[in-house]
Amino acid sequence: MTTFADRVIAWGRTHGRRFPWREPGLSTFELLLTEVLLARTRADAVVPVIDALLTRFPDATALATADLAILEAILTPLGLFRKRARALIPLAQKLVSHHGSHVPQALEPLLELPYVGRYAANAYLCFGLGQRRPVVDANVARLLDRYWGLTPWKGKLEHAEAHWQFAESLLPWQDVQRYNWGLLDLGALVCKPRTPDCRACPLREGCKHASAPPE
Repeated sequence: MTTFADRVIAWGRTHGRRFPWREPGLSTFELLLTEVLLARTRADAVVPVIDALLTRFPDATALATADLAILEAILTPLGLFRKRARALIPLAQKLVSHHGSHVPQALEPLLELPYVGRYAANAYLCFGLGQRRPVVDANVARLLDRYWGLTPWKGKLEHAEAHWQFAESLLPWQDVQRYNWGLLDLGALVCKPRTPDCRACPLREGCKHASAPPE
């Protein structure tokens, strides 16, 4: 029998989404900035914004001295653009002043950066550096809740310690990047909040939600 992780990885190879930041060749700064913007944001909305942002501010030094009005204008399509702009400049400034313009490669110093939360830090370490890290957003949490019959977390996912620990326990030892991408994509495309497409889901066998009687 294939495992939970095997099915997620196999589905992702065929049906997973394609984004510029999933291709090789990006700098660590580009990867971190992308993951910061992806937190609590639709991935397709980030594509044109991150391209414009990195074209104008290609590294930490450039972003650290950014004109706030220009940065806000670039970030406007994502919403909360004023909050984001006012956070990204201090983030870049700390990279310059405390890390020599380099992005840290460990969780603790990443979390000390302005506007870098648990999701962005773990996603950067996994997708950018290949570390074996759990990546839990609302889509992943919902998928895990449904499949394993977990109690949904009502507060901020950053503080859902049991969910993060459980997600970590499921991580495969190989293809962890593809696995986490697969979970993110399954949650976004198939295991949707209101209308999950259980018939198209590779995890329907064994899923507590799919096998539950209709209400």
